[in-house]
Amino acid sequence: TPTTVSLRSDEGGIVDNSDVAQNAAATFGRLVIRTATGVGSANAIETIVGSIDLDNSTSGDVAIVETDGIQLVNFFQNQNATGNLNLVAGGAITDGTKATIGTGALATFNAGANNITLGDDDTVNFGSVSLTGGVVTLTEDSAMVLAGLNVTTATLSAAGDITDAAATTLSASGLVTLDANGGANDITLGNDDAVNFGFLNFTGDAVAFTEDDGTVLSGLNTANTLTLTSAGSLTDGAAADLAISGNANLTA
Repeated sequence: TPTTVSLRSDEGGIVDNSDVAQNAAATFGRLVIRTATGVGSANAIETIVGSIDLDNSTSGDVAIVETDGIQLVNFFQNQNATGNLNLVAGGAITDGTKATIGTGALATFNAGANNITLGDDDTVNFGSVSLTGGVVTLTEDSAMVLAGLNVTTATLSAAGDITDAAATTLSASGLVTLDANGGANDITLGNDDAVNFGFLNFTGDAVAFTEDDGTVLSGLNTANTLTLTSAGSLTDGAAADLAISGNANLTA
C-alpha cells in the first residue's frame, strides 16, 4: 500500500463512477486531493486512509466516506468556494496540527458513535456545521451556526455567537458545554428547533436557550442576561452554579 495517494484536477472535479469498495487506499498513509469543482458530489469517494489533505479551489461539494478513523491535515473549500463539506468516518475524526478546515457553506461530520475533535490548534471556520459522534469537541475561529447535533457529549467553543439554523435537531444524551468567546458573545439556541440535552453548561453574554424537555444545569454557568425556557423541570446538577450579572428569565 503506498504511503501517499494524490488526486488532482485543476479545472474539473473528482467523481466516483465505480462500484469498488474503496476508490483510494493508503491504510496508514495520506490522501492528497487538489481539485477545482468538487469531490464525490454526486457519489461520495470511498477511502481507507490514515489522513487527508484536501483543497477544493472554486465550487462544488465535497463528499468523503472513510472506512476507519481519519485525521484532517487540511479539509477546506479555498478561494471563496461555497460548496458543502461532508465527511463520514467509521472511526474517530481528528485534525492535524495547524490544519485549515472550513467552508462558507455547510460542513457535516459523522463519526457514528466515535469521537470528533476539531479546532484545538487549527483554523476552523464554517458557514454552518452538523455533528454526529460520541464525545465531540469543536472550536471554531468565528461564529458557530449549528445545523445538527447528535452526540453523547459536546464541548462547543466559538470566537463569536453560537446560534442554530432553522428547523434544526440538537440532541445529546450527556453534557453539552457552550462557550461563546469566553462570555463576550451571545448564545441563542432552540427558538424554532428540537433541542434535548442531558445536561447544559454555558458561558455567554446574552444567553437564550429553549429546551424541549427538562433542563439540568451543570458546572458554572455565566451570562450577562439569561432567558431559559424548559418544556419540563428546570433543575441544577450537583455542584452547579448560576452567575448572571443582569436579568434572568426562567420558565419551566
